[in-house]
Amino acid sequence: MRLIGKSSLQKLPVNNDDVNRWINIWCAEMSHAHWKDPADVTKQFPRAIKKDSSSFAFPIGDYGQFITVSFLFPQGVAVIVEPN
Repeated sequence: MRLIGKSSLQKLPVNNDDVNRWINIWCAEMSHAHWKDPADVTKQFPRAIKKDSSSFAFPIGDYGQFITVSFLFPQGVAVIVEPN
């Protein structure tokens, strides 16, 4: 997937080495994914919360923060909508 909006992750309220490491790994996994539909996302990230047919909220470890991503599966694009 082409991951768009990585720069918005700098705005996350939690910023420590564990979170930064998690974000780097998550971005790498997202960028190397070849998902075709929402089921593919849930298979790789079972803790991700499906918000609608093309959006998921990914929990950042156990920090109570999420990264919401909207997917354009046919185009192979993932857009970070909001880190919160």
